[in-house]
Amino acid sequence: MPRGTVLAGVFAAAILSASADAETQRYVVMANGEKVGHLIADVQPRLVKVDYAVSNNGRGPTSKEEIALNAAGIPVKWTINATSLFGSPVQEQYVWNAGKAEWTSQADKGEIAAPAPLLYVGNDASPWITNVYIKALLKAPKNTLPVAPAGSMRLTEVRKITVGKGNAATALTVYELAGIDLSPSYVLVDRKGDYFGSLGGGLIREGSEALISELEPIAQDIAMQRAREAQAKLAHRFQGPVRIRNVRIFDPRTMALGALSQVGVYGARISFVVPEDGGPAPDDETVIDGEGGTLLPGLHDMHSHTLLSSNLFNLAVGVTA
Repeated sequence: MPRGTVLAGVFAAAILSASADAETQRYVVMANGEKVGHLIADVQPRLVKVDYAVSNNGRGPTSKEEIALNAAGIPVKWTINATSLFGSPVQEQYVWNAGKAEWTSQADKGEIAAPAPLLYVGNDASPWITNVYIKALLKAPKNTLPVAPAGSMRLTEVRKITVGKGNAATALTVYELAGIDLSPSYVLVDRKGDYFGSLGGGLIREGSEALISELEPIAQDIAMQRAREAQAKLAHRFQGPVRIRNVRIFDPRTMALGALSQVGVYGARISFVVPEDGGPAPDDETVIDGEGGTLLPGLHDMHSHTLLSSNLFNLAVGVTA
């Protein structure tokens, strides 16, 4: 057989093999029962191109991404050309090369030593990268990996569910993905280990929009379970009076801080304010050392879009209403 014929056959086989590994992944973005965006990923074995756009009430990000992957599926080069939620231009890039990870985003610019490629937490990345996170974390010890710029990411199985009826029934696993934001997100993964969508609305695989109504109560149940667990761990209940000592009181009439004081609270009422040297507390009181801080009766947020998780953060910084 002529040499050229052999080379042509090998080349054709390579093309067919690459084509067999390529796929187009399509997702839709839903809000209040309406489609408000799309995500289309052209997935090659070592290169992914993402087209992402959302327009919800006149707002939403858009993004064109190219993600180069190594043999293990970890990004080694990632370019994001986008507009942010409110339309600001975005040019973000991450590169790993020769033991160093470098990035530039709207939030910061930096580099760290990295003997091997790290998962990068993109500042203005589309949701498709969740697919990369899931696959890498499922293979990792204790489903945890270090990430750039800093910290770690963890995947924890929450529960297995089946949505849809009959031949359309779909088996999914709900995972908690932690380490990206202050609160974890909950993602849906199919039997093949591929990203199916986000729990509680937002992004879902194209053609599965009708399942959102079944997923919403599951999302609410998981959120309430997490809130109850947080309450059991974090809440403090005192049976008797509480004395908060070594604090300064802000006086809104004079706009000034007073001298160090002790403040007594019983039930839902402030029962006394006395100087810090006002004497020892009775045995039936719980004493909290304010460490010289400022004590306020409670802060009020005049406009807020709240979630269970954000309410915990509000309480942590003193917002009570």
